[in-house]
Amino acid sequence: MKRILKTALLALLFTQTQAATMIVTGACSKKPLFKQSVKIAAMSAGDFSVKVFDQYKIPYDGSTNHMSSIFNSATGLDAMEVLSDTEMRSHGWCFSINGVLADVYPHEVQIKDSDVVHWFYGYAYYNAGEWTGMCAPTFEIAPDQFCE
Repeated sequence: MKRILKTALLALLFTQTQAATMIVTGACSKKPLFKQSVKIAAMSAGDFSVKVFDQYKIPYDGSTNHMSSIFNSATGLDAMEVLSDTEMRSHGWCFSINGVLADVYPHEVQIKDSDVVHWFYGYAYYNAGEWTGMCAPTFEIAPDQFCE
C-alpha cells in the first residue's frame, strides 16, 4: 500500500512541476527584456503569455489571441517607420515556439513542458506596393525611432 501511495505521490509531483519559458525581446537589443521559466498546465501560448504577463506585472495590451503592446511598445501609426515615399516598416509583436516562428494566433498553439515561448518586436517591410519579410526582428536594425 505504501508503495502505491509513494508512486501516486511521485506521479502527481512530476505532473505539477512542468515549466515553460517565456522570453520577451524588444526593439533595440537582442538581450531579452524578460526571461523566466514558469510552471504550467496544459494551455495555449496565448493563455501562457497572459498568465505570465499578469503574474509578473508586465504591462501589455492584448489578449490570448494577440499582443499589440508589451512593455509599453509603440502601436498603430507610432509603430510605422517611414523610410521614403515608397518604403516603410510596420513594427509589432511576433512570437515563436522553440525557435520556430508561429504561423497561427497564440491561442491556437498548445504548449507543453520545456517549451520556449518567445515574443519579439518584429517588422514587415513595404516597398512600392509589396510587403516582404514578415516578423524580421526589429533589434537587428534598432531604428532610432524606438532606440534613442
